[in-house]
Amino acid sequence: MNKQNIIKSLEEFIKMPKFETNEMEFYDGLSNDELRSLLNNILNESANKFIGIVKMDGHGSDYLQSMSGGLKKMDDVKLLLDTTDREMVCSYYENLMDIVNLESSEGLLNTWLYGFDPNAL
Repeated sequence: MNKQNIIKSLEEFIKMPKFETNEMEFYDGLSNDELRSLLNNILNESANKFIGIVKMDGHGSDYLQSMSGGLKKMDDVKLLLDTTDREMVCSYYENLMDIVNLESSEGLLNTWLYGFDPNAL
């Protein structure tokens, strides 16, 4: 995918409603509007940073740094989320990774979700 298509896909990600009921993924949605708004904002901020990285011809480590920053911002509310909501956070980051063709989070998502990277054992 060329830069313009990647940027367009990232912009579509930003517009996409997140943490809403999704029967295809058997997800009931996040009922707390304040939390949903906060998580949406953090994910959209990460997507905007990805757009900047694409424009600057950044590398995988730049995307990982952006993801790490977004996940750290979610740490304060992580305990307020149930497992399914935390899995959805990771799923949205995986969507972003797919858009920019980033193959691995280098353990970031597993560490955030489980507290450790099971692949590192």
